[in-house]
Amino acid sequence: MLVAQFAEWMSANTKSNIQISRVSCLDPAAAGALATCQFTATVDPHGPTTTYFHDFKCTAELDLAGSVTNVECPDSIAWILSEHITQ
Repeated sequence: MLVAQFAEWMSANTKSNIQISRVSCLDPAAAGALATCQFTATVDPHGPTTTYFHDFKCTAELDLAGSVTNVECPDSIAWILSEHITQ
């Protein structure tokens, strides 16, 4: 469930030319906690070559029900996020 929710949140909040795949997450100790997730970001090509960024990591914030409410990514990969997301 966490992997699917994280992937859905990221897909909804990344730039339109970025696809999120190969998501894995460490299980949080409890609901209402933080979970680290790792994923591959694929950038649509502007030419003949697709660019893949492997092993990006972000932290998912979970509510008491265990649902993803927010995701925080390091500044070094914040460029993949939609402009309406603040880091």
